[in-house]
Amino acid sequence: MLRNYILPIGVSAALCLFSCTAPSRPETSAPVLSSPAIITIYPSETRAGKPFNPQPGGSAAIAVKCVNATKKTVILWDGDRLDTAFGSPEAVTALVPSQYYSKPGEHLITLENEVGKSNPMAFFVRP
Repeated sequence: MLRNYILPIGVSAALCLFSCTAPSRPETSAPVLSSPAIITIYPSETRAGKPFNPQPGGSAAIAVKCVNATKKTVILWDGDRLDTAFGSPEAVTALVPSQYYSKPGEHLITLENEVGKSNPMAFFVRP
């Protein structure tokens, strides 16, 4: 047989302190940002003076498949910042002015954002 017990106010308040608490929520934290890393670049080479992924105005465009890109990520061509567009954490693109691919040579492509710099990847301008 169930009975209703009436407890004095002080006792019920004390019981509630131990058994009436709301379930605890798991702690949430901001995502941990990591430096960007290049997986591959498109294209990885061109002929001297030949625009790749031609753009209006005569410039070329390079696409970088990566991880950890943010809206502040920029593509660097031998250390020079390019006009970069954020696509997603896995993809960024940039305009490449013609002076960067006018002469044969090897160029280092890297990414940089508020967290750090990526690994370098080579872009080849062939004769």
